[in-house]
Amino acid sequence: MNTRNTIVTILTLTLVTSSSGDILVFDRITDTVSLNVSPNMGFSATIEAVVKFDPSQVGGGTIYNQWRPSQEDKYLGYNATLNVLQGYYHKTAPSFAGGPVGQSEWLHVAYVYDGSQQRLYVDGQLVGSQLATGDIRDGDTSRQTKIGAFDRSTFWKDTFQNSFIGEIDSLRISSVARYSGDSFVPHTGDFSVDSGALLIFNFKEAHGATGIVDSVSGAIGTFGTGFSGATNPHIRIRGDMDLDGDVDDADFGLAFAAFTGPGGSSTSSADLDNDNDVDDADFGIAFAAFTGPGGGSANVPEPGSVVVLALGGLLVSRRRR
Repeated sequence: MNTRNTIVTILTLTLVTSSSGDILVFDRITDTVSLNVSPNMGFSATIEAVVKFDPSQVGGGTIYNQWRPSQEDKYLGYNATLNVLQGYYHKTAPSFAGGPVGQSEWLHVAYVYDGSQQRLYVDGQLVGSQLATGDIRDGDTSRQTKIGAFDRSTFWKDTFQNSFIGEIDSLRISSVARYSGDSFVPHTGDFSVDSGALLIFNFKEAHGATGIVDSVSGAIGTFGTGFSGATNPHIRIRGDMDLDGDVDDADFGLAFAAFTGPGGSSTSSADLDNDNDVDDADFGIAFAAFTGPGGGSANVPEPGSVVVLALGGLLVSRRRR
């Protein structure tokens, strides 16, 4: 009696990622995040974000604001009516705008102040500059910091500030002027911690979270607080096209339906690599994240993350008579 050993090769697809989200969605003008810190910036600063502005926005909308009446006002926002960015390092300093900006596409937007000039950039291109001098004023302990909506009407000279409408992939506040000149290579994906970073939010919290944590010092942002009528933005998992908190066969079906082939130009939610079209790369990402019927919470990876194909051997013994 002989025994024949047969090696059966099993192909295992392992998705190296987590079930956390990575996009924060603001779809109401009252959506807001209250931060428990208001960082001092000194004589230079950069406020920047990777964002997608929604065409439904009307008028001005706040992305980031530190404020204390008559003392402090650091601001970056988007005015949809004029299609321009707006920014300043203090309300008494010259306020200015720059554009055009664009909607329904992922953009890196930045406000920069270096002690002698303030600048606005859209996707690495200078869209506005203005001479400005002086330090960046900081308020006392009663100052507030918000992402999104900000009720400043408590001060008799001010008004309610609407949130921008759209999505934000990452946000960084720095005490250095990171960009200069007419152009630079725009940032994509997550921001990394370095010596100039004061706050970084890459929005890795789980679906259904009610707050965010920054990567620099652990500062906390709480959703839907700070004024009467405040509402929560929400975390969206990349690839969770039906917004049910996981990436499964239903999402794969939606991605497949939106797939337009190589060179596709759709800008739907199936644009999983944030390059502003839906093509074979997005389809590949969706396929990798597919977990089959009843799939759990496999998350579509960040652009540039790793998907591992593992080969495993299974020894099967067959007895030959």
